[in-house]
Amino acid sequence: MVVISRTSPPGFNGQQVTHKFFADGQYIYEHKNNAGPVSKWNKSLSLDQLNQLVGLLVEGGVIDTSGEELTRRVFEKYGRFSESHPSTITIHLELASYRRNGEELGPISKTIRIRSLGALHMVAPEVEELGALMDFIRQMHEYGKGRR
Repeated sequence: MVVISRTSPPGFNGQQVTHKFFADGQYIYEHKNNAGPVSKWNKSLSLDQLNQLVGLLVEGGVIDTSGEELTRRVFEKYGRFSESHPSTITIHLELASYRRNGEELGPISKTIRIRSLGALHMVAPEVEELGALMDFIRQMHEYGKGRR
């Protein structure tokens, strides 16, 4: 199972968007704000699509780091910077097993929280894990197209 949620601060209407991916291919999307639910839908992904998403996190090294570590690496190299949209991305990953470089690994239970992912990636595009997170989010949104 992979759960990714983006939460914006109250000044941004307290938006919370959650994407949940399950081993059977079920993909659930929920969007809420301070006023309550905005939208919710679900669809099915193929095993290949699900494996591609998880592979972005595994092969991109995301499961080997933390949001704090990634932020620290960017700040050490570039210093602090202005956050244009200070939302927090939380990724929770539960895998019974997974493969990396052909080797069977697992299980893993990992939660990663990172603030201003887009800004961090813009400042430090060379950080592989930030690129993998951005690729994961782009692919997730691509799979969400045509959902209704």
